[in-house]
Amino acid sequence: MSASLTALIQGLLAASSLLVGAVLGIGWEPGRAFTAAVMAFGSGTLISAIAFDITLPVFQSSGFWPLVVGFALEGTLFTTLVNYIDNQGGFIRHPSSSRRFLYHHRQEEASEVLNRVEHIEVLHSLSPSEMQALIPLLKPLAVEAGTMLCCEGDPGNAMFLIVEGDAEIYKNAKLMAELGAGEIFGEMALLTGEERSATVIAKTPMDLYALGKADFDTMLSHSP
Repeated sequence: MSASLTALIQGLLAASSLLVGAVLGIGWEPGRAFTAAVMAFGSGTLISAIAFDITLPVFQSSGFWPLVVGFALEGTLFTTLVNYIDNQGGFIRHPSSSRRFLYHHRQEEASEVLNRVEHIEVLHSLSPSEMQALIPLLKPLAVEAGTMLCCEGDPGNAMFLIVEGDAEIYKNAKLMAELGAGEIFGEMALLTGEERSATVIAKTPMDLYALGKADFDTMLSHSP
């Protein structure tokens, strides 16, 4: 067998891994742990090959100890600098790290919102998937006592979920009722499309979540 033919066959075998991987990827979706293990194995193989090519001439010319000392010093310096950069927020430079950070950050935010709205009874009828879709749409709102949250006669552009605090409902300047933590208001104007039927004023400092009309309509279309 000629040298050129041997080189061709070896090249085809080396490149076939890409085709085999593509075919496997189309017909089979491996788990995250398996994918990570394969990537780690490939990275380790590549690093080992490079390290062998670099270190062998050094070992042959200078011996064992200079090689070990150089590896130890450089490894320590690299690890220290990388940890420092990552601790300062530099890990975002890696796409995989930034995606993992954003995923966990969103999970923490969603968990915090769930903990704050779990006592709102109207949400108890929603399924887990509906809650998961709703949570990112809720906008936190903190107001001082005396803040007007809804004005009678205005168009309805949002509904509100009370986390903490109390509010008063006025109709024609007459006090009609009070609302407290766990209650909602403003939803009827969104459902009917009519103007606000009453004025709502914060009686105490309040923490609320607001759901805008556009997001409300989107949720309603997906989950009547």
